[in-house]
Amino acid sequence: MHVWNMRARKVWAIGVMLLPLMVLSRVEGGAPRGDGQPRPGGSAGTGAQAGGDEAAVRRVVQQYVDAREVEDESAVGRLFTSDADQLTSSGEWRRGRAEIVRGTRASSQRTGGKRTITIETIRFPAPGVALADGRYELSGLAGNTTRQMWTSLLLTRGADGWQIAAIRNMLPAAAPPATTR
Repeated sequence: MHVWNMRARKVWAIGVMLLPLMVLSRVEGGAPRGDGQPRPGGSAGTGAQAGGDEAAVRRVVQQYVDAREVEDESAVGRLFTSDADQLTSSGEWRRGRAEIVRGTRASSQRTGGKRTITIETIRFPAPGVALADGRYELSGLAGNTTRQMWTSLLLTRGADGWQIAAIRNMLPAAAPPATTR
């Protein structure tokens, strides 16, 4: 597939994932005001509640990384909602918990290396919804190379606590050459 088509598909997929959140944010009153602050009753959260949710989201992401490192299929599966999906940096779209579990294990076995996710931002665009963005790194690959990517994880809070509903991984592309006129 042409490189541009792959990039366009990835951008489209991220937009598809975020559009419902933006709509939900507006419905729930969580959209920021003009000054960047959440509206009263919005979902950005403050104080102990937001801090507790942020810590819980970070724990789930770390549990995901840890479970992948030891290839614990059961632990990986428990971290995802039943209808979760994952779009990988290679363009593979895994739909449903079982497919994600199989795919993550196969990927870990195929590539080896050590995975780390360093969460840089967490937003709560609606009650019970978190969007965590961070750096995703695979180190110790063949030839002692490192692969540096970005990841976005969409988590939802339900009866079982926070679970991953979607993951989008992106391998940054080089900027296109400047055009001359």
